[in-house]
Amino acid sequence: MDRYRRGAQDRPRPAAAPEPQRLPAEARQAAEVLFDVLMSQKTVMQAVAKELGLTLQQLAALRYLVPEEGIPMSALSDALSCDAANITGIVDKLEARGLVKRAPSQDRRVKLLKMTPPGARLHAKMMARLHEATPWITVLSREDQRLLRDILRRGLAGSRSQPTRTSSA
Repeated sequence: MDRYRRGAQDRPRPAAAPEPQRLPAEARQAAEVLFDVLMSQKTVMQAVAKELGLTLQQLAALRYLVPEEGIPMSALSDALSCDAANITGIVDKLEARGLVKRAPSQDRRVKLLKMTPPGARLHAKMMARLHEATPWITVLSREDQRLLRDILRRGLAGSRSQPTRTSSA
């Protein structure tokens, strides 16, 4: 047979997609509820961003900044899972409002992003608003709130020690 005209039976077969890991029903249900909670929280974040005259991306960028400290633009890009061009646009708008400034670092090739005093004031206001208990938390008893806090802390701590798994299914 001509080596350039192989039949379907001779072609290498693609590797089978990995079988999605079967999770207990409770884990799947918890993931579904968590997704709903995250979507509810995103709505809160959008409202806070609008209240402060920010986009959701600008709010997220300010969330990663620490007053009195600088962060490399590349670290902010990594934290937001955003490419450098997008971060530049977000930072340009924050800088135009006087909320952040670019500053040199010890490495001349790296620009640090620092909050200005007005940026620090807005950051404090933003964080206070973002840390307010949302209705889905306030309807819980104090004991349930403590339990939820502790469970979420344990889950976060455990997830940090596990590699991120993605599913192609």
